[in-house]
Amino acid sequence: MPVEEIAGSLLGGIARFFGWMFVDLLFHTIILGTGYMVMSVLAPKKEPSENTCAIAGLITWVLIALTVFGIYRATLA
Repeated sequence: MPVEEIAGSLLGGIARFFGWMFVDLLFHTIILGTGYMVMSVLAPKKEPSENTCAIAGLITWVLIALTVFGIYRATLA
């Protein structure tokens, strides 16, 4: 019984670690980094907040995905 609890706790901790790494890499690097670049071009004299960068990054990646999807659909027809 204790071995199963230890193994379950260990596997749960490993899964949480990899989940945290994935979210940290995806959100902070890709979304916030893109948002910071977009906001530095649109408003160069202001220091953007983290929320502004997140929204700008999400909007940018949604627009990129929609553009790629539109090009893909256009080339199929």
